[in-house]
Amino acid sequence: VRERTVAQLARLGEQPSYRADRLLAEQLFARHPYSNPQLGVAEELARLEPQDITSFMQTYMTSGNILVAAAG
Repeated sequence: VRERTVAQLARLGEQPSYRADRLLAEQLFARHPYSNPQLGVAEELARLEPQDITSFMQTYMTSGNILVAAAG
């Protein structure tokens, strides 16, 4: 999965519209999570280890942190 995502990021990085969208998001949402790319950053994906994901899940995916909403 990591290799496919990094390859997709490389392809997207070649597209002027993607680069423009990224720059716009970074400027509009400077200190907000919306400024981060949805797929992540290739350099950060390369450093990500399975233990990082496990640790995140154990820290943040707890019953006290989950909210379920439904709309009809």
